[in-house]
Amino acid sequence: MALEVWTARISTRDPDAFNVTRKTGDKIFAPSWALLGPAIRRRREGYVQTEADWKDYASKYLTEMARSRRLNPAAWEALLARQRVVLVCYCPNPQKCHRRILARILASLGADDRGELPV
Repeated sequence: MALEVWTARISTRDPDAFNVTRKTGDKIFAPSWALLGPAIRRRREGYVQTEADWKDYASKYLTEMARSRRLNPAAWEALLARQRVVLVCYCPNPQKCHRRILARILASLGADDRGELPV
């Protein structure tokens, strides 16, 4: 049976929540500070992210996760071996969030991406 992958805000009370934030979550699946730091800083300064900014961020996160898979195969296999997971982080917009990118990566590895949990 394939891993069932959902995503949600970190506030979810789902028992299968899996924190993929840099500060408090599993660092193997979180974006690096080098990637995340500038995005957080720009947001705090009131900068509105453009589509080009998002594409650049997403591309860099994909590169980081490819490296993570090479360096941490056991962690990736353990995640894929679960029956169900809800990838969680702080981002309010799932369409511009690494948790959705990670869900799609897992789907490309055989998981069933179910989307964002209904609120």
